[in-house]
Formats: sequence, structure tokens, C-alpha cells
Amino acid sequence: MGYLEDQAAVADGLLSLYEATFDPRWLDEIRSLVGEMLTAFWDDGSGAFFDTAKDQEQLVVRPQDVTDNAIPSGTSLAVDVLLRAGMLLGEPSWTERAQRTLERLAPTAAKAPLAFGHLLTALDFHLGPVVELAVIGDPGDSQTDRLLEVVRERFLPNRVLAAGAGPGAIPLLTDRQALGGKATAYLCEHFVCQTPTQDPGELARQLDAFRAKALAS
Repeated sequence: MGYLEDQAAVADGLLSLYEATFDPRWLDEIRSLVGEMLTAFWDDGSGAFFDTAKDQEQLVVRPQDVTDNAIPSGTSLAVDVLLRAGMLLGEPSWTERAQRTLERLAPTAAKAPLAFGHLLTALDFHLGPVVELAVIGDPGDSQTDRLLEVVRERFLPNRVLAAGAGPGAIPLLTDRQALGGKATAYLCEHFVCQTPTQDPGELARQLDAFRAKALAS
């Protein structure tokens, strides 16, 4: 199974690949990989990840390095993936595991924040607010692309983004329609959405207002 750092980094890359292509097959890959990661590296008794898999050669002490350096630790990568993928795919058990890890490490991170840079970005995502964006439309359509461009040109680190012509396996796309058959954007928080829009300018206004509110909170 390799190492936690490798598994979590690949899962993180698959999340980015989905946001770049909106090909649903990457969601299946994420589900599979995260499931394998939890089976191999998660210890439910301690609410923590180990760096080596359960089926690897047993060492005197099973390694568990939680600090971030130039490369994030396997633990912080895994927590970040569980939070983002859990919200995107509607997997509350993933979010619960991430929260347990954050609660366990928060006191240590508070004393040495420079050693937990990536973990603290995951904590910021967990605390929110998180902008949930659903764009209903064919990802290859020019109108869909114009709406997505508005999202991509803004720095929105705490976001979950989904796009597609149908609901598929993504809760964020469920029960939302392309109004009048045209690509439509829904900006939501905790699945409570603002007025859907097909106008890139209006979507930009909604996003800027959300970002201003987040910065003020």
C-alpha cells in the first residue's frame, strides 16, 4: 500500500483533476483511493493516521510524523482530502475522521504553528465558511465555461466546485437544473443557495460578496 503521504497526495491530485475536467470517473477513483487509505492507515482507536500501512513490515514503533515541512505531512494531506472530498461526495464519516484528527492535533499546532502550515489550512477550511458552487451544464459548453472562468479567476481556497449536466454522484448537483436549458450557476453555503444565475457578471458579484463576508468573519 506504500505510505500515507503518497496515497493522500494522489487523492489530492485527483480532486484537482476533477475540478479541471469535471469527468465523473475521477470521483470514482477518489472514492476507491480514500477507502483504501482509511483501511490501510487510519487507526480508529486513537483517531489518527499512521505513515505506514497495516500490512507493511512491522517496526518497533509504527511511524507517525504529523508535522509539515516543505512537503506537507501525510496526516495533513489526508485531513485536507477527507474534508474536501467528504463535502463534495457527501461522505460525513470522512469529515468526522478529519475533525477527530484536527481536534487531537490542535493544541500542539497552537503551540508550534510553523510546523503545521498545511494542517492549519485544512483547519481553516473546516471552520469555514466554505463556498459551495454548482454549475449545471455541459462542461464543454461555452456558456458553462464562461461561468467557470469567473470562479477560476478568483482566489477562493475554501470552496467546493462541481459541474455537470446531471446529478450523478454529487449531492451538490442534485435537484438543481439548467434553467431554460442554459448553463446555470448556484452559489451555496451549507446547501442553502442564492438565486441561481446564468450571468457571469452576477455570479462575480455573488462570489465577491461571499468573499468579503468571509474575510470579515
